[in-house]
Amino acid sequence: MRDTTKLMGNESLRSARAKHENDEMSSQLSSALSIDSKEMPNWPNRKKMEKLKKQRCKTNCYHILWVILGLFLFIGCIQILWAPTYLENIVHDGITDAFIFTGPKPNDENYAKWVTNDQGDESIPINVYLQFFNVTNPEDLANGELPMEERLPKFNLTPPIVYAQYYYRENISFSEDGTMSRSYFKTMFFHDPELSEIEEDDVFTIIAPLVSGGVHWRDTYQPIEWDFVNNWLFDGFFQWLDSDPDNLFSTATARDLIFDILNAKWPNQTVEINVPLGPTYTIPEGSVIDFTYGMLKNGSGSWYISHTGYGDEQRMGEVLKWSNQAQNFEPDEDDPVLINFDDMNHTFIDCWYPHLPYSPAHFIYQGVWAVKEDPETSLPPFFVSTLKKPLIFDYYKPVKYRDIPAEQYNTSTGRQFMNESQYPPNAQYFQFGTSGVLNMTHCFNELPLFFSLPHFYGAPDFAVNNSRIGLRDPSGDKDNGFLQVEPMTGAILNAEVALQGNVPIDPLPNYGNITEDQRSLVHLPPGMMAPTYLLTYEAHLPEAGAKDLAKQINLANNLDEGFYIFGYVCMGFGVLWWTFTMYWLGKNGCGKVFPGFCCNKNLHSQIRDAAF
Repeated sequence: MRDTTKLMGNESLRSARAKHENDEMSSQLSSALSIDSKEMPNWPNRKKMEKLKKQRCKTNCYHILWVILGLFLFIGCIQILWAPTYLENIVHDGITDAFIFTGPKPNDENYAKWVTNDQGDESIPINVYLQFFNVTNPEDLANGELPMEERLPKFNLTPPIVYAQYYYRENISFSEDGTMSRSYFKTMFFHDPELSEIEEDDVFTIIAPLVSGGVHWRDTYQPIEWDFVNNWLFDGFFQWLDSDPDNLFSTATARDLIFDILNAKWPNQTVEINVPLGPTYTIPEGSVIDFTYGMLKNGSGSWYISHTGYGDEQRMGEVLKWSNQAQNFEPDEDDPVLINFDDMNHTFIDCWYPHLPYSPAHFIYQGVWAVKEDPETSLPPFFVSTLKKPLIFDYYKPVKYRDIPAEQYNTSTGRQFMNESQYPPNAQYFQFGTSGVLNMTHCFNELPLFFSLPHFYGAPDFAVNNSRIGLRDPSGDKDNGFLQVEPMTGAILNAEVALQGNVPIDPLPNYGNITEDQRSLVHLPPGMMAPTYLLTYEAHLPEAGAKDLAKQINLANNLDEGFYIFGYVCMGFGVLWWTFTMYWLGKNGCGKVFPGFCCNKNLHSQIRDAAF
């Protein structure tokens, strides 16, 4: 018979153990949920527990996203310190690679455009507009019977004839260190009948420089000790000039006025003069007058040594040396060496004293990134071979050319046109007369030629006579030239620069008994500065090229601007983020940032087992 007493005891023991385990599990679960074990009978059902879990997961996700948003705003704020600079460096390096050459790159598109502007359909010609100040009353100037006011020349400015100018760099070489390039810069001119408003064979009359050259010779002549010789020179020369009063003019077709070379010599052969009881003087051919003058010449050129920009990109295009030596240079005793990289000779122009250093003047290119850094003061002077010196431009304002941001500079009417009393350094350029014109006499074989801005703009002492000689008053909007420069590359996008050629008019000295009824150059009106032609250079980046460049530049500019805008927006939202975060933490405390670990698997299992 079984002992039921032990059996009952074992069952009681097992029951006690089970109860103890249940109590222990309930205690752990209560602790995990931070719920008093006395409230176990009031636990929610499964749906409520799942809802609580989802709410806590949702709250945690929202808070995590809020923290991520704060980090995003913080990065957006601090990127303003480096992102624009990083972008600028990328653009800067790309421009430097495209514009700075330290050696020949025959397969490089940018190098090919540097060598020549003749690029077929993508050519960017320099259009040269030439207008003539046609004299409408040539018979009146030498008529001594007319009152002086009626002897003044009357001018009619013709419409333009236009030539496309193309340049070709030839005989190119580079210095060993890559900082300098030397080339022969040759130009060719091609008539453009579509842009021209007059024909090449139209005939005009302009004032020629021959008579003014004779008067200039008289004023600068050093007399020979024998009056007999002096009288022969003066009387013979002026009688030769006055033998045809039309020597004052050049009457020819438009093409001949532009491309023909004026040659004048006196004496036209060597002359020997025997002085009684004195020596024999030999007057060589052309010793009094020996002029060679032409406006334009096809195939002409000059040598340049310029800075490549290597090591200092802002100097890209800077003229270091210039020479009008022949392309096929042959050394001789007077000219033993072609301009080169090694010696210190910066010029072979002998018309300025002291000799002119061209640096920091630039030619065509104004330096990579130079204008970008400081547009108001950084544009270097522009070297003009016609003037054999730089032309200065003043800052005007920022502009846009075909949607490309640019800086505009206007031809300066300041110190470069002043005489030496107003600006003493201009004594180097022999500007001893009235201000407002550039004296080029010493650069044209002592042939008196002066350049000014159109209609004597910036030269009030000359412009005062405009109405008396048939010219309109000068206007800054119409007569002042400009350059529009892209700041990063230093390339000229749009240019219109005009110069007016002028010749002084003065009467010949009365070498004989010239009467008023004789037509003679003795009767010319005195002290006149007569305009002869107007030369306007225009160059524009074509529409197709401008569109491509505009896209690239505007993309870079928009990204740069976008970085700053994004940074400032992030700063604004960051302030709001920080303000709200501090308010929430102050109200709820840090413990409620992430309320419980709703995704813990053990906790999920305990909640499910305990609830059911």
